[in-house]
Amino acid sequence: MTTSVTFASVINYNSSSLPGYPTVVGDFNKDSILDLAYIEENTNNLYVAFGNSSGSFNFASAQYYSVGYGGTSYSTYYPSDVAVGDFNGDGYLDLATANDDSPTVSVLLNNKSGGFSSAMTFNVGTYFDSVRIGDFNNDGKDDIAAGGSSLTSVLLGNGSGSFSSYRIIDVASYLGTYDDSEDVTFGDFNNDDILDLVTPNGDANTISVYLGNSSGSFGTATTYAVGSYADAVAVGDFNGDGIQDLVSVNYDDDTVSVLLGNISGSFLNAITFAVGDEPYYVKVGDFNNDGKDDIYTENDDGISVLLNNTIFQGNLTNPNNDLFQIGGSEFTKVKIKIKIKGRSSQQFNELGIFNVDDDKGSIEGILPGAVGYQEKALARSKTIFSILTNNPTGFNPDDLGRVLEFNGGTKLRFYLKTSTTVIFSSTTTQQITSLSGGGFSIGWNDGSRGNSLFDDLQISVQETDEDLPIGIGLQGKSEGEAIDLREYSSDSLIAGTFSIYREASYNNYVGFYKVVDESGGIDTNGDGTADVLVGDAGYLQAAINQRVTGIGLSVGNQGTGNGQGNFGGGGIYVPFLIVNGGINALLDSNTSNDPTVFFTFLGANSDNARHVRILGDNTFGFEDLVGGGDNDFNDVVVKINLTVNA
Repeated sequence: MTTSVTFASVINYNSSSLPGYPTVVGDFNKDSILDLAYIEENTNNLYVAFGNSSGSFNFASAQYYSVGYGGTSYSTYYPSDVAVGDFNGDGYLDLATANDDSPTVSVLLNNKSGGFSSAMTFNVGTYFDSVRIGDFNNDGKDDIAAGGSSLTSVLLGNGSGSFSSYRIIDVASYLGTYDDSEDVTFGDFNNDDILDLVTPNGDANTISVYLGNSSGSFGTATTYAVGSYADAVAVGDFNGDGIQDLVSVNYDDDTVSVLLGNISGSFLNAITFAVGDEPYYVKVGDFNNDGKDDIYTENDDGISVLLNNTIFQGNLTNPNNDLFQIGGSEFTKVKIKIKIKGRSSQQFNELGIFNVDDDKGSIEGILPGAVGYQEKALARSKTIFSILTNNPTGFNPDDLGRVLEFNGGTKLRFYLKTSTTVIFSSTTTQQITSLSGGGFSIGWNDGSRGNSLFDDLQISVQETDEDLPIGIGLQGKSEGEAIDLREYSSDSLIAGTFSIYREASYNNYVGFYKVVDESGGIDTNGDGTADVLVGDAGYLQAAINQRVTGIGLSVGNQGTGNGQGNFGGGGIYVPFLIVNGGINALLDSNTSNDPTVFFTFLGANSDNARHVRILGDNTFGFEDLVGGGDNDFNDVVVKINLTVNA
């Protein structure tokens, strides 16, 4: 883990330049410029002013939203605090307000087009004047805590924009000597799925952590030294290790103190950073959308922002021969990108990856090379991509890659699969080289050319902060050549831009149809349940009936084509190949002229053979000959770029 953190130079905004208070910052329209959300005093008005490249804000054109009790202008239910989170997991910053003298908080979801939806209100049980956002139960979803002088109400988020019923916690009974502390928050510091409590201790210059127990109460305090007069505290993950950290705001010495967490629930010594004059409140969020938690303070003379620029420790290492280690704790998510850098093989290959149990590469006690190892490895494997031997004109495999995500602590090995053999790494089959920019180059010798060179396939493996491409959830699984859009709502629209290539004499056609499960079941009556299964009579006709209209892809031999079309959210979309024909031949009443159709699912194919392969993220190669033919999977290649329409 990274045992230190750094922040860019503090950004200070003087209160005289702010039209409302409290305030919070965030990049709400994803233009890489900080914006400002603020409350107009003694009103129900929440404003959002977008920032500009000069560092100022467009207050004259600020957007207005009504918040408070019921989201309407009740004169006694003014919003008293505002905070930033991502409550529905769409990657856009949302807003929440505490509503003074009302037992509610208001939540406004970002509409992804520079604005916010109307406020939704959630009951928190009693009146609170502050609101705090954090992943309090460490499930990867933003939660809300509303606080007052002695009680705190916690709403655990479900990741879709709504929350569980509130839980009121009487924090005063745990404060002891520091029972005048008015700012508390929660976390799961020892990763036991039980809420823990942290409080600032004012002029004691400390904070106290109380680990929770299964009965719903908290243990005795563990105290940590911070700066002078700890006035408030917040939870974040500042070093990217998946373990929660703490930050306190220190009123008397104009600083914040960052304490990095350990998996046991303890914390390292505080690291101090300067902010504005007499800070009294602190919030945490990814204000600039770079994937790192930042710090925001409210000060006597304005606000301060500390943007996190910590370089997280490399999480991809090669500690032992052919084994790769993903760093961080088990709660860390690490993404790696794998790209083709060259190939000289004379045979069609498939590259895959699998996890192992220890540094010896064993699986369930079976060591590499032992009887049964291959079976165990393939049962755990994920296909990365297949590599063509003869690329269609215009198709560049160097443009391809896969982005994969693993938990910290995972140990990985690669394999190469030919038409007849599974090749595991050894001194004669694989060579690993460190890259100067981080990551590794892996060269393979598959034996197809009878030499000792490691250039039959060359790939790079590097850690990346790229987003996972849309729709790849099933890709890499057996019969997983599909676009998986189940994480999106049924009323969302996902736009596809298609590139089509061909190296075949047949005039082939590629389309997509909707299935309701990973096994390829088709829902014919709209009740969400599979009515026609793979292998059933009528599967072909059901697939054609459930095809995505407007997506029909074809191109001339050695030509390059382009197309566009839309998928609806909430489903799985699977490609089909019509051999030397088009869709119209399957729509007429004359079944004698029906062309052959091949599917991802082997049981739906008349020859029970594979006719689709993954060539990269959302990139599919097709084989048009019965029985697999020459198994070159270049007869049609379709590459798809997906974007979610606002």
